[in-house]
Amino acid sequence: MTYFHSRIKGLKRKGVVLGVSAALGVGTFGLHVSAPLANSNLTSASVQVAPYVDMTLWPLRSLSQIATNSGLRSLTLAFIVSSKGTCAPSWGNYFPVGKNSGSFASNISEFQNMGGSPIISFGGEANKEMALVCPSAQALEQQYQYVVDHYHVYNLDFDIEGTALNSQASIQMRNQALALLQKNEAALGHTVTVSYTLPVMPWGLLSNSQYLLNNAAANGVNVSVVNVMAMDYGLSNPQNQMGNWAIQAAQATEAQLAKIWPQKTASQLWSMVGLTPMIGQNDLSGEIFTPQNASQVYDFAVSQGMGRLSYWSAERDFECSGGADVNSNTCSGVIQTPYEFASLLMGSTASAPPPSTTTTQASTTTTTQPSTTTTQPSTTTTQASTTTTTQPSTTTTQPSTTTTTQPSTTTTQASTTTTRVSSGSLSNVLQISLSRNRTWWGGYSDYVTIANKSSNKVYGWKVDFSLNGARVADLWDGSVSFANGDYVVTPASWNTVIAPGSSVKFGFVVKSSNKTAPNLAGLNLE
Repeated sequence: MTYFHSRIKGLKRKGVVLGVSAALGVGTFGLHVSAPLANSNLTSASVQVAPYVDMTLWPLRSLSQIATNSGLRSLTLAFIVSSKGTCAPSWGNYFPVGKNSGSFASNISEFQNMGGSPIISFGGEANKEMALVCPSAQALEQQYQYVVDHYHVYNLDFDIEGTALNSQASIQMRNQALALLQKNEAALGHTVTVSYTLPVMPWGLLSNSQYLLNNAAANGVNVSVVNVMAMDYGLSNPQNQMGNWAIQAAQATEAQLAKIWPQKTASQLWSMVGLTPMIGQNDLSGEIFTPQNASQVYDFAVSQGMGRLSYWSAERDFECSGGADVNSNTCSGVIQTPYEFASLLMGSTASAPPPSTTTTQASTTTTTQPSTTTTQPSTTTTQASTTTTTQPSTTTTQPSTTTTTQPSTTTTQASTTTTRVSSGSLSNVLQISLSRNRTWWGGYSDYVTIANKSSNKVYGWKVDFSLNGARVADLWDGSVSFANGDYVVTPASWNTVIAPGSSVKFGFVVKSSNKTAPNLAGLNLE
């Protein structure tokens, strides 16, 4: 997920602000609670409540203390990623699994010993997702196996967004590895549960997430939960809509799952649906998930038999000092009692407005949360480039969404500027245009359109541009790299071919107070 301090997410989106040193010299977490979890705050409903815990947020939290204070019996531990770009697991790129004086292992086992059920989450918005760096499905499965064996945790979550969500090769490798892991553990009598945490909009999952789930089904992965990040939408007029939008996202997701797993009944499909809002203040001003929204979502989840309710994050389930309405790593920014969201999502009574019957229509804007560090169930919704298995010659309209890191206090529709390519015969074949989508106090989003003026198909393209020191926070409908001071964009799988007289486009978000348009340096055929 993409989050404020470095978001889930990651839920999104969609990271973590780390005040930690390179070496972890903490042998314990200070708080040791061995009493079994009380059942007084737990409901008889079948909905699992498992909020995220940022395992690298300093100071490190005691899972057993969180459970004791909140009554939560399930926690989602975020995030395991590649260790320094290698095919080895680490917590947030800072703490290699198995090499931290046993601190993480003792924290987890202490929670398990009191009856807790941990879920280990891989991925998030920041750092390198492991399937992007491991050389093969077999190598990746070995690393998953190492994590399972080291912590004795068989419930796994995969928060996939950004580059990892748009990489079909990594999607294939991950699903092959997970199918192998489930098969190997089943032979030993262990069931490995797999949940996917994915960006969502009120109208459902975008095509890249649908591709991932179809690929999981094709590879034989037993997916237990599809957990959607109901946060940071970037839509207009979000006031009093966060509960309604979360419910609409769940309804749309269930309908999409029915197409992927048509053999399942409605109750089985609903048991696969999970929701993860960002409680309190989201990364975008005006998007506020309130305690009343939590009650609303709980009532809906129980009525449908949903499989999981989560939120970002357990560390934020507190009122900020003085009741401040701020976006913080350690408080929600709304008026609440400690762990009130946990209590409400576990079934405590509170008045909630009835769900709106209004259906939100897809808009051309989406959101990405600012990534300031490592993990977070991406609070951002990286709703961007989508993947598909159609052949290049097939025209497929992908839901192209623009992203914003902050609410747009001013929306500017800029006039479209057209740059004709000057190199060789390309000037008679392709034409680039740049258009401003939106501006806000901390950045802007633009579209680049590439038009084919010739009578022949164009196969492949590449666009270079510079930003004078500003940085691209998100990009969709293309793949981006950075070299020699320039961003280089190449096609996604569905817009490689440009038919005669047609055009393709990609969009991106820039974090900068300088609203100067990018300098489009060139356009090349590949």
